[in-house]
Amino acid sequence: MKSKKGFEISLNMIIIVILALVFLGAAIFFITKFMPTEIGPIPSACDMYPPTADSPVCVNNQYEISRGATAKLEVSFYNDEDADIPSTVSPQINCGASTDGKTLALGVSAVGMQIPVGESKDFVIAVKVPKDAARTSYPCVLKLSNTEKQFLIVVE
Repeated sequence: MKSKKGFEISLNMIIIVILALVFLGAAIFFITKFMPTEIGPIPSACDMYPPTADSPVCVNNQYEISRGATAKLEVSFYNDEDADIPSTVSPQINCGASTDGKTLALGVSAVGMQIPVGESKDFVIAVKVPKDAARTSYPCVLKLSNTEKQFLIVVE
């Protein structure tokens, strides 16, 4: 007489292993499908990220933007002032005259955020370059409250 107990245990073990692999695959699929892959916008050319009291503004040194185009500038500010920066204050960009004497009237849009003293926040600024802007380089200043930094916009 042959005993079938050993075969039944093996068959049950195979079924359990297959089910476990299927559930493991489904769990990995759902985790990778529904979990965000990006941390958020982080400025790409910062001397130090997040900004500190030594370097309170994080912005690229130069942006190249085509005429008539809208660009997304990702910047970060550290509040090294004596009081919180309220959410009613939003980042501003002012550009001076180029070496040719041309001026640039940018369309700038940003949402303000409250920044407590000693903390930093990331901002996304939408910048619209007019279609009739001269193709040259413009020195600009990025400012939030009393904190500011110079950078360059090159219109292509």
